[in-house]
Amino acid sequence: MRAGIRLQAKSTSCCVETASLLGGVVTEDYASEEIAGEGQVHTVRLSELFGDSKTSLFVYSFMYGSRMESPCSMFSSFPDALNASARRNHPPGDAGPWS
Repeated sequence: MRAGIRLQAKSTSCCVETASLLGGVVTEDYASEEIAGEGQVHTVRLSELFGDSKTSLFVYSFMYGSRMESPCSMFSSFPDALNASARRNHPPGDAGPWS
């Protein structure tokens, strides 16, 4: 029990220290591309990723080099699984941001 309490305190301390390193204000509304369900590509602004109804943000980089034709399926399986889980956990008739 004591070890768990110490671990929690250390974890909290680490989170506070990490947050203090991030600091600063984003001064540019960065844009990136998103691929929708039907394969359409459109631009999404950083400011569009946050709001009252958006409580989570998952950022993933397809870590692959110039000699690879596509991302490694092992690495891309993780965000694919999250996407499927998010679809299942929305109320019936509401696909949320994946509609």
